[in-house]
Order: sequence, then structure tokens, then C-alpha cells
Amino acid sequence: MHHLFLVRHGTTQWIEERRVQGATDSPLSDRGLEEARCAAQNLAEIPFDAVFCSPMGRARQTAAVICGARSLPIKYLDELREIDLGIYEGYAYVEPPQGSLTRWMKVKLAVMMLLAQISGESIARVKKRAALAWEKISSAQPGGRVLVVAHGFVLNALLAHLLPKDEYRRLKFVNLHPCALTELTVPAPGQASLVRLNDCDHLPAGRRPFS
Repeated sequence: MHHLFLVRHGTTQWIEERRVQGATDSPLSDRGLEEARCAAQNLAEIPFDAVFCSPMGRARQTAAVICGARSLPIKYLDELREIDLGIYEGYAYVEPPQGSLTRWMKVKLAVMMLLAQISGESIARVKKRAALAWEKISSAQPGGRVLVVAHGFVLNALLAHLLPKDEYRRLKFVNLHPCALTELTVPAPGQASLVRLNDCDHLPAGRRPFS
């Protein structure tokens, strides 16, 4: 049985500038470093058996702050990298339309998603990477308390792999906030149970999280 703790990296400079940063790295901002310190304090009493992290800079920075004085080594898995959003990397966020979508809005969104996947990486590929990441994690650490520090898309793909299909279908895509904590118990893929999801209670009060 695994007791899994998932943390998205902290706020980055590009997040604050509202720029798309899938496979393109951007360092943590001052706010992001503060969020990582808060996450570290929140997790300080949990004796992790293993820590796995995306090799991307923003995740490595976050994991380094969270693990701080721990002697536990951080293991980097390339499968935990964020999705490549192709031609949209570095461009301004496209805010989701409010209210019900017209047929034209649906077509426009579908075209944008298709172009992102053709020029970058498909969602199906990210799901395969997440499943492979879990194989490597569970092989290296067959049970116990495991911390994973990564990114929004790939952590969603990991949740989709571990939770019962119907449960994740109800959740849909979870907009994981920077340094939010998701905790679950995992007897086996497809059988996980959520303890908490996207928990921001440890982050500075009165500040709306960036998406």
C-alpha cells in the first residue's frame, strides 16, 4: 500500500505573467518560493520513504525547498515532465469562455487543442508517461509514504491512472493550484482513495491562488 502525496510546483514568473509554460521552464517567483516554504512546513512531520520529482527546473526548485534538511535523496523521473503545448508555449493564457458555449466556441477550442497536440504532445502520450512513472515509482518504492512533485497536466494523468475511472470522470480535469497538496492511498492502480484534493489551507491566507 502506498500513501501518496502529490504537490504541484510553486508559482513561477511565467504564471504571474499569465504565459503558457508547459515544456518551457520558468523559475519560481518570490511568491512561488514562499508557497514552497509553506508546503515544506505543512509536510515537515511526515516521514517520507521516497521522493520523486520532475526533472524540470520549477519542480526541482519546489522539491528542494520542501525536502530541505531531509537526508532523503530526490529521484528525478523524466516521465513526470509537463506536457509540451507546442506552438502555444510562451504565449498569453487563453481564458476559458464564461457561461454556455456556442457551437463556434466549441469548434475554436477543439481546433486549439488539436493544434497544441499536433505541434507539441498528445494527452494520450502524457497518460502513457504517467502510467510508466507510476510503474517506476512503485517498483523503486513498493509501499510506504511517497512524495511526488510535478506539474498540473501530468499529475492529473497520474490521478486518472490511480483513481477508479468513475471517480476521476466525476472530478474531470482538476485545476491543481501551485503547491497545493493532494493526498491518496493506493492499494493498486484504479483502486486509489482520495484523502484530500487540491488542499491550499497551508498557503498564505487571503491570496487567491494563481491557476
